[in-house]
Amino acid sequence: LATPENGVVGYALDGDTVYLRTHQHAPRYQILAVALSPAARSSAQVLVPASEAVIQGMLVVGTYLVLQDLVGGLTRFRRVSLPDGHITPLPVPMDGSSDLFNNWNSMPMASVSDALYVMLQSWTVAPRLYRYLVSQRQVEDTGWIEHHHPPSTQYRSYQVHVPSHDGIPIPLKMCIRDSVVPLQCDV
Repeated sequence: LATPENGVVGYALDGDTVYLRTHQHAPRYQILAVALSPAARSSAQVLVPASEAVIQGMLVVGTYLVLQDLVGGLTRFRRVSLPDGHITPLPVPMDGSSDLFNNWNSMPMASVSDALYVMLQSWTVAPRLYRYLVSQRQVEDTGWIEHHHPPSTQYRSYQVHVPSHDGIPIPLKMCIRDSVVPLQCDV
Protein backbone atom coordinates (compact mmCIF):
# COMPACT_ATOMS: atom_id res chain seq x y z
CA LEU A 1 0.00 0.00 0.00
CA ALA A 2 2.71 2.48 0.93
CA THR A 3 6.41 2.63 0.20
CA PRO A 4 8.94 5.32 1.17
CA GLU A 5 8.50 6.80 -2.31
CA ASN A 6 4.81 7.43 -1.52
CA GLY A 7 5.76 9.83 1.29
CA VAL A 8 3.20 8.32 3.69
CA VAL A 9 3.74 9.50 7.28
CA GLY A 10 0.43 8.57 8.93
CA TYR A 11 -2.75 6.59 8.50
CA ALA A 12 -6.25 6.09 9.88
CA LEU A 13 -8.45 3.06 9.29
CA ASP A 14 -12.22 2.94 8.88
CA GLY A 15 -13.82 -0.33 7.82
CA ASP A 16 -12.35 -1.40 4.50
CA THR A 17 -10.72 1.98 3.74
CA VAL A 18 -7.37 3.30 4.90
CA TYR A 19 -6.68 7.04 4.88
CA LEU A 20 -3.07 8.00 4.23
CA ARG A 21 -1.38 11.30 5.09
CA THR A 22 1.29 11.86 2.48
CA HIS A 23 3.66 14.61 1.39
CA GLN A 24 4.10 13.16 -2.10
CA HIS A 25 3.35 16.07 -4.47
CA ALA A 26 2.02 17.97 -1.40
CA PRO A 27 4.63 19.63 0.85
CA ARG A 28 1.91 20.55 3.40
CA TYR A 29 0.39 17.06 3.11
CA GLN A 30 -2.76 15.66 1.56
CA ILE A 31 -5.06 12.78 2.52
CA LEU A 32 -5.58 9.82 0.22
CA ALA A 33 -8.34 7.21 0.55
CA VAL A 34 -7.43 3.66 -0.45
CA ALA A 35 -9.93 0.78 -0.49
CA LEU A 36 -8.52 -2.36 1.10
CA SER A 37 -10.56 -4.79 -0.99
CA PRO A 38 -8.30 -6.53 -3.54
CA ALA A 39 -10.44 -5.41 -6.48
CA ALA A 40 -10.25 -1.70 -5.61
CA ARG A 41 -6.75 -1.44 -4.12
CA SER A 42 -5.04 -0.29 -7.30
CA SER A 43 -6.07 3.36 -7.08
CA ALA A 44 -5.85 5.94 -4.33
CA GLN A 45 -8.31 8.84 -4.38
CA VAL A 46 -7.41 12.28 -3.04
CA LEU A 47 -9.86 12.87 -0.18
CA VAL A 48 -8.30 16.11 1.13
CA PRO A 49 -6.10 18.03 -1.33
CA ALA A 50 -3.07 20.04 -0.25
CA SER A 51 -3.83 23.60 0.82
CA GLU A 52 -2.34 26.46 2.84
CA ALA A 53 -2.96 24.38 5.98
CA VAL A 54 -0.28 21.93 7.11
CA ILE A 55 -2.12 18.70 7.94
CA GLN A 56 -0.49 17.52 11.18
CA GLY A 57 -2.63 14.48 11.85
CA MET A 58 -5.96 12.74 11.48
CA LEU A 59 -8.31 10.56 13.46
CA VAL A 60 -11.54 8.74 12.56
CA VAL A 61 -14.38 9.89 14.83
CA GLY A 62 -17.79 8.39 14.05
CA THR A 63 -18.51 9.01 10.37
CA TYR A 64 -15.87 11.75 10.09
CA LEU A 65 -12.15 12.01 9.59
CA VAL A 66 -10.95 14.81 11.88
CA LEU A 67 -7.85 16.69 10.73
CA GLN A 68 -5.53 18.73 12.91
CA ASP A 69 -4.06 21.55 10.84
CA LEU A 70 -1.43 24.20 11.43
CA VAL A 71 -2.37 27.55 9.89
CA GLY A 72 -0.08 30.50 10.55
CA GLY A 73 1.34 28.77 13.61
CA LEU A 74 -2.09 28.12 15.15
CA THR A 75 -4.00 24.86 15.55
CA ARG A 76 -7.16 24.46 13.51
CA PHE A 77 -9.46 21.46 13.05
CA ARG A 78 -11.52 20.24 10.11
CA ARG A 79 -13.90 17.33 9.74
CA VAL A 80 -14.29 15.34 6.55
CA SER A 81 -17.56 13.47 6.06
CA LEU A 82 -16.55 9.94 5.12
CA PRO A 83 -19.78 9.18 3.22
CA ASP A 84 -19.54 12.20 0.88
CA GLY A 85 -16.09 13.82 1.38
CA HIS A 86 -17.52 17.22 2.41
CA ILE A 87 -14.95 19.23 4.42
CA THR A 88 -16.11 21.57 7.21
CA PRO A 89 -14.03 23.59 9.69
CA LEU A 90 -14.59 22.84 13.37
CA PRO A 91 -14.80 25.74 15.83
CA VAL A 92 -11.70 26.43 17.93
CA PRO A 93 -12.36 28.04 21.34
CA MET A 94 -9.00 29.84 21.43
CA ASP A 95 -6.00 30.65 19.29
CA GLY A 96 -3.34 28.28 20.50
CA SER A 97 -1.78 24.89 20.02
CA SER A 98 -2.89 21.32 20.54
CA ASP A 99 -1.80 17.74 20.26
CA LEU A 100 -4.71 15.75 18.85
CA PHE A 101 -2.87 12.50 19.44
CA ASN A 102 -2.69 12.34 23.20
CA ASN A 103 -4.03 9.81 25.67
CA TRP A 104 -7.37 11.63 26.09
CA ASN A 105 -8.51 10.37 22.69
CA SER A 106 -8.07 6.73 23.72
CA MET A 107 -10.66 7.06 26.51
CA PRO A 108 -13.63 4.74 25.92
CA MET A 109 -16.80 6.59 25.03
CA ALA A 110 -19.65 4.11 25.42
CA SER A 111 -22.52 6.58 25.07
CA VAL A 112 -21.11 9.18 22.65
CA SER A 113 -19.44 7.72 19.57
CA ASP A 114 -18.53 11.05 17.99
CA ALA A 115 -16.77 12.61 21.00
CA LEU A 116 -13.19 13.78 20.63
CA TYR A 117 -11.09 15.16 23.48
CA VAL A 118 -8.50 17.80 22.68
CA MET A 119 -6.07 19.64 24.95
CA LEU A 120 -5.61 23.28 23.91
CA GLN A 121 -3.34 25.95 25.34
CA SER A 122 -1.97 29.35 24.41
CA TRP A 123 0.53 31.87 25.67
CA THR A 124 -1.98 33.36 28.07
CA VAL A 125 -4.33 30.43 28.70
CA ALA A 126 -3.19 27.34 30.61
CA PRO A 127 -3.98 23.92 29.10
CA ARG A 128 -7.68 23.08 28.97
CA LEU A 129 -9.36 19.87 27.93
CA TYR A 130 -12.18 20.35 25.43
CA ARG A 131 -14.79 17.86 24.24
CA TYR A 132 -15.80 18.07 20.60
CA LEU A 133 -19.09 16.56 19.50
CA VAL A 134 -17.88 16.22 15.95
CA SER A 135 -21.19 15.49 14.19
CA GLN A 136 -22.78 18.57 15.79
CA ARG A 137 -19.73 20.86 15.38
CA GLN A 138 -19.91 21.71 19.10
CA VAL A 139 -17.02 22.20 21.50
CA GLU A 140 -17.09 22.68 25.26
CA ASP A 141 -14.59 22.92 28.09
CA THR A 142 -14.87 19.72 30.13
CA GLY A 143 -13.89 21.52 33.33
CA TRP A 144 -11.76 18.48 34.21
CA ILE A 145 -8.60 20.56 34.49
CA GLU A 146 -8.43 23.34 37.05
CA HIS A 147 -7.84 26.68 35.34
CA HIS A 148 -4.66 28.29 36.57
CA HIS A 149 -4.47 31.99 35.92
CA PRO A 150 -1.16 33.78 35.48
CA PRO A 151 -0.17 36.20 38.27
CA SER A 152 -1.67 39.00 36.22
CA THR A 153 -4.57 38.43 33.85
CA GLN A 154 -3.97 41.85 32.32
CA TYR A 155 -2.14 40.31 29.36
CA ARG A 156 -3.31 39.05 26.00
CA SER A 157 -1.66 37.58 22.98
CA TYR A 158 -2.32 38.26 19.34
CA GLN A 159 -0.79 37.41 16.02
CA VAL A 160 0.38 39.65 13.20
CA HIS A 161 1.95 38.83 9.85
CA VAL A 162 5.22 40.58 9.08
CA PRO A 163 6.80 40.48 5.60
CA SER A 164 10.14 38.69 5.43
CA HIS A 165 13.02 39.92 3.27
CA ASP A 166 11.51 38.11 0.27
CA GLY A 167 7.98 39.42 0.92
CA ILE A 168 6.47 36.23 2.35
CA PRO A 169 4.20 36.96 5.35
CA ILE A 170 5.59 35.40 8.53
CA PRO A 171 3.26 34.93 11.55
CA LEU A 172 4.55 36.69 14.67
CA LYS A 173 2.92 36.07 18.04
CA MET A 174 2.97 38.97 20.51
CA CYS A 175 2.06 39.11 24.19
CA ILE A 176 1.13 42.55 25.56
CA ARG A 177 -0.68 44.24 28.43
CA ASP A 178 -4.35 44.89 27.81
CA SER A 179 -3.73 48.63 28.11
CA VAL A 180 -1.28 48.67 25.14
CA VAL A 181 -2.61 49.31 21.66
CA PRO A 182 -1.57 46.40 19.41
CA LEU A 183 0.59 46.91 16.34
CA GLN A 184 -1.23 46.99 13.03
CA CYS A 185 1.28 45.36 10.71
CA ASP A 186 -0.62 42.60 8.96
CA VAL A 187 0.35 42.26 5.32
